[in-house]
Amino acid sequence: MNDALIKYHLTAAFALLILTIIAFFHLKPGSPSFIVNIIALILLLTFILVVVLFSRRVMKTTRLLPTDNNTSYNLINW
Repeated sequence: MNDALIKYHLTAAFALLILTIIAFFHLKPGSPSFIVNIIALILLLTFILVVVLFSRRVMKTTRLLPTDNNTSYNLINW
């Protein structure tokens, strides 16, 4: 997956996360919008976790490849 696409997903998710946290201060606990905000927060945190784990897996498999002598690693596409 393209690095720019991963950065875009994380940037958008963190922006929405900040907006969700700010909205908590303006909502009454127990109201329907408060519950929707909690669900949105849980979904955003899950999405951020999935993107971070996916990007770590992609970085492990595509960026670090052993060199010919197998003593050090090359950083490619860095």
